[in-house]
Amino acid sequence: METMMNPTSILVNIEDISMLKEIKQAISMIKGVVSVEKSEATKSYERSCADVKAGRIIKCKDKEDFFNKLGI
Repeated sequence: METMMNPTSILVNIEDISMLKEIKQAISMIKGVVSVEKSEATKSYERSCADVKAGRIIKCKDKEDFFNKLGI
């Protein structure tokens, strides 16, 4: 009779995003690891970096300048 096991998740918080690739590779080598997923925070960080590279940012002197540029 086979025993069905429920998967267990482990959350790893990474402060230095530049280490993500190496950490994913190391975790993937552990026997039984099925998948390594990016967190929403990582995805958001990567989108933010892409916005900066593409020039999709605005520069503001202060919060008042920010709100003025938004038309608020």
